[in-house]
Amino acid sequence: MNVLKYKPFLIKPNNFELGEMFGVELKSTDEIIEYARKLKEMGAVNVLVSMASDGAVLLDENDKTGERLTVEDISYFLSNCDISLEELKIMGKDERREQMYKFFEQ
Repeated sequence: MNVLKYKPFLIKPNNFELGEMFGVELKSTDEIIEYARKLKEMGAVNVLVSMASDGAVLLDENDKTGERLTVEDISYFLSNCDISLEELKIMGKDERREQMYKFFEQ
């Protein structure tokens, strides 16, 4: 959690890791969103929480919760994204934001 002070553009814990970070067991999507917001308050810009076969939840930089992503959405992103995660790391903030929104608006 020390990295949050550097305001990372995207953090992607799974639901179990997110609960471990705060010493709680997360049992619902609402609880996952609550603790994703805590990561944002601590410095994360966007938080994408994966939930195994239940998909994932994205909490974006405007504190907007996207629709719950399905496993199919995530698979599509990983196999069809125009850029790799390595390329995201070297892009400027505005470029990263544009790429992320471009994908999630599809």
